[in-house]
Amino acid sequence: MEKNKPPLTPEEEKAKEERAKKERRNEIILTAIIHTLLLPVLLVIAILMLIYLGIVTGWEKIQEWKENGWKFRNRDAEEEWPPRRKLISHTEIVCRNELPVLFDKYYVVYVETEYNEPLNSFIRNNIEYIRKKFSEKYYHFVYIPELKNISDEDLAYAFPLDAALMTGEMRDGIRGITTEQFTRMFAPLIGMDLTGGKAGLLSLGCYNGDFGCGLYDDVNYSKSTFFYIDLQTCCPDKIKEAFEEYFRFYCGEKHAPFSVRPRDEYPLDNRQESELHGNQSNASDYSFYYDQKKMQDIAEEIRERVEILKQGGYIELLLHTLGEDLVKQINDSRKTATPLMHITVADDLRIFIPELDNREVKMPSLARALYVFCLRHKEGVEFKFLSEFTEEIFSLYRLASNRLDEARLRATVDSLVNPVDNKINECTSRIKSAFLRVMDEYAARNYYLQMRNREFRREDSKDKNLLRLYRDYAKYISLPRSLVSYSAAVMRVPVVKGSNTQERCLREEEFWRRNHRMRDAVSDVEKFNKKKYLSRKKRETEKQRLRQKVVEASMAVLEMEPKNFLAHFNLGDMYCNAVDYEKSIRENTLIIEHDAYTWNASYINRAQAYLYAGEYDKGLADIDSYFKSLRRWEEADKEAERIRKLLLAKKKPLL
Repeated sequence: MEKNKPPLTPEEEKAKEERAKKERRNEIILTAIIHTLLLPVLLVIAILMLIYLGIVTGWEKIQEWKENGWKFRNRDAEEEWPPRRKLISHTEIVCRNELPVLFDKYYVVYVETEYNEPLNSFIRNNIEYIRKKFSEKYYHFVYIPELKNISDEDLAYAFPLDAALMTGEMRDGIRGITTEQFTRMFAPLIGMDLTGGKAGLLSLGCYNGDFGCGLYDDVNYSKSTFFYIDLQTCCPDKIKEAFEEYFRFYCGEKHAPFSVRPRDEYPLDNRQESELHGNQSNASDYSFYYDQKKMQDIAEEIRERVEILKQGGYIELLLHTLGEDLVKQINDSRKTATPLMHITVADDLRIFIPELDNREVKMPSLARALYVFCLRHKEGVEFKFLSEFTEEIFSLYRLASNRLDEARLRATVDSLVNPVDNKINECTSRIKSAFLRVMDEYAARNYYLQMRNREFRREDSKDKNLLRLYRDYAKYISLPRSLVSYSAAVMRVPVVKGSNTQERCLREEEFWRRNHRMRDAVSDVEKFNKKKYLSRKKRETEKQRLRQKVVEASMAVLEMEPKNFLAHFNLGDMYCNAVDYEKSIRENTLIIEHDAYTWNASYINRAQAYLYAGEYDKGLADIDSYFKSLRRWEEADKEAERIRKLLLAKKKPLL
């Protein structure tokens, strides 16, 4: 069609050119009009931008002037270079092994392979100055020789281990160690080269995958990076300058709180978790249960992995990996079944096995008392109900112990039957170890304590439509009692009969009801604190009513469980006012003396109570103790800072 179109005539071509010129002329005119209209607007915008830049620049100059002490900067002065390290440098140590316990990122430890007199002398003479400088950056400085004379609480703050894992035996070991011994013990764990001698500062840089984001980091604790700063060759008169460089370059803002230090790095054990939820009476039973369940889970995991190897045709590889000795031990234990043997209980509760030439099963006196008690109660007893049998256990312990101090004997037994204390599980562990030393595991399981894990349901006593779930975690010994013989002294100790199942269920039901009422009351207070629309008078009235509700619910819990620390914590919090501050101090002191690691927020509550009491120095000391604690979180930090400012403001007029 296009090819057949006739060519334009001269008149048509001329008309087309005229139309094109006219359109171009119109475009030029329209563009000129638009530019003319927009020019004033653009000029106004440009002027406003210049004014804004002038204000920003002027404000920055004023701030710079203020920082310089309201002195103008000398423009002719030579520009300073950024500070550089002159005396110290670091070595990165990559550890590819998972450490036995978590090493805290905020601890700096002085290490040395041989005693360095100038460095040690400087640290001893300037320990307060060093601690203050580290504390300003939220760090703790650990100097091993100092650990010998400090309290257990301060030791938990001073040493870079999880405080929840620090036992009495560990504390004694730490107090007796020298810096050289610690260095030579810890260095192989992280792969630190000790060639040529070392003396300097050691700290954890990060765990693998820890980028400081907290919520999104996928942290792998099996790989970590340490920083070692060598001070071995530092001149004695330059040691202070070297420490100043460390404060400047290795304790920077990138280590601000919460950037690399999630609270979850300091977990709680089963007992502490139970305390936080107000269920500490179950802590000992749960601890026993979880220890068994952990072993069962490991066994199940091994079974699954063995099945994978079996399906892949790698049985020979498995046998080679296990080793001949272990395979033979497993086969022998399955073939030979050791017959059950008799045990005799002497006047002092020592345990003997006649079939093994009257060999003694050695265990501490308290463990012997607990073991004989369990032998006498074939039905089994849950640890949380052990206090019902206090008098029987006390009578048995008096036979086993050579102590004459009745008060000390009573205190030891009270600690054993206290479900909050872990002494009961320590004793069961010693009982098990004692029997494993004299017989194989298949025979020993008939002699040491085992747990019955049984669930049953009962109607609620006040609501017949509600079924409650109960768990029976009774500990028992499966050995037939026909194989047990007691001395006459043991036979004379009366056997106490505890409460029956129905009575215990009713007691647990009532405790659950009170505990839930207390937690609901605390929740109501927390929700109310977020409301902003009430008038001041109505707000204070409603707040007082809700706080009183928490106090009454907490007191009801303490009637049934006097050592319920969640209830004590709630009272310590609710009593923080201008009238009941003495009660708050008492309650929070009780909790702090019990376990400051778990309940470190009590330092903040007690500091606020000291504010009302006018004891500002004590309040500031408690705030400092909170900031030294491990399990901190951002909201509590803000509250602690708020109270610190109030304490300083009240104290200032007195100075």
